[in-house]
Order: sequence, then structure tokens, then C-alpha cells
Amino acid sequence: MEPNVDDRDEWQPIKAVRARFPNEAEATDIWVRERGYESPYENPYACLESFADRTTEAIFAKDSASVSAHTAFIADWYLRGPEAIRQLVDVYYAEPLMWNASNEQKRWAWDFIAAPVRSLYEDMWGAPEA
Repeated sequence: MEPNVDDRDEWQPIKAVRARFPNEAEATDIWVRERGYESPYENPYACLESFADRTTEAIFAKDSASVSAHTAFIADWYLRGPEAIRQLVDVYYAEPLMWNASNEQKRWAWDFIAAPVRSLYEDMWGAPEA
């Protein structure tokens, strides 16, 4: 069941992420179902948190192109979105980004992360240690 994006702003970036990053959407669907949801369209928050995990996986793989693409795409939504989307990105993308990454992995990724996402992350967790 697809969401009615007219009802909730939060679904707009989720649909956009799914369209722009179909491989990541497949992995997100698995992640969301493993957490007990029948459909990825039940919870926009879980979907975006899972996409943060896909970005973190790209960091682990040292895939700078994916890290840059993911974070730039999300940063654009953050910058032009209403408050509901800004909160969604802050709490469910920037905060869980790089979860379980070592400081070395975080330092490697830092320059590839779009500045708005980097700023949100830094506000919550601080910059990686030099």
C-alpha cells in the first residue's frame, strides 16, 4: 500500500529516495520488514533510518560516490522542506548516520557528507576526532 503523500509531508522524501536509489530501496524494504512492518509504507521514520544505514554501509565500503550522492540528496530535502521534513531528516537520517562506524571511518567519510547533513550530525554527536 503506497502512502497518500498529500496527507503527510514525511512521505515525499521517502518516495523520492525510493525512486532515486532503487537498490537501496530494496535493502530498506528488507530492513523494515525485519523490524515487524508489513510494508515500507507503514512508517516513514523507519524508512529514512534504514536509508541512513545504507549510507553507513557505503561508508564502510569506502564508496565515496554513494556517500556523496545519498547525503546531497537528503540535504536538498532538508534545505527545501517544511519543518516536518527537516525534523525527519535530522532525527531519522543525520542522527543514526555512521552508527557503529569507527572514528577512522567517520573521518574518512566526513568530506563526502553534504554540509547540511554534516552540520546536523555534528550538532548531535560532534565532529569525528582528528
